[in-house]
Amino acid sequence: MTSLFWRDDAACRDADPRIFFPVYGSGRSTKATAEAKATCATCLVRIACRDFALEIGDDNGVWGGLSIHERRTARARRSANPSLSWDEVVPAPRPPLDEYFTSRIKVDDDGHTRWIYNGTSLFVDGQRRTPGQVAFLLGHGREPESRIHAECRVHGCITSGHLIDDRIRRERQAIQDDIAA
Repeated sequence: MTSLFWRDDAACRDADPRIFFPVYGSGRSTKATAEAKATCATCLVRIACRDFALEIGDDNGVWGGLSIHERRTARARRSANPSLSWDEVVPAPRPPLDEYFTSRIKVDDDGHTRWIYNGTSLFVDGQRRTPGQVAFLLGHGREPESRIHAECRVHGCITSGHLIDDRIRRERQAIQDDIAA
């Protein structure tokens, strides 16, 4: 079992724990996980932290730069071949969602963003999402409520500033009602 003395030197020691233990599916978990992983990337004791979480089987939060899913994958790989070290079974780091997403879009000359990758969905926090849902999440910092559509009415546009959901529609309607009153 890994010693716990490494915790005194952890980069996350004084960080907000909500970043490392986000509520998954809340829409903020993607950004919190990315922020936690960025903190872990600068941490001098990241490997000890990662190994500790893998050894105890912790299924909560980000530890040593790995998400819950990444730790489960590593444990399954090692279970299949116990002679491998954690370094040999840990998945290669993925780029942050915003970088990954940006590498698969193109902004047209008219300012509309288009998805140019062959796949029609992405997995975020273990859920399949459309490019429009990911654009909304990255642009608005939350999950869309109900169906989203592009206000610009340009087919295939996923510019986050053009995307609205039911919550935005309700807020705008409330403003219009206040003005009319």
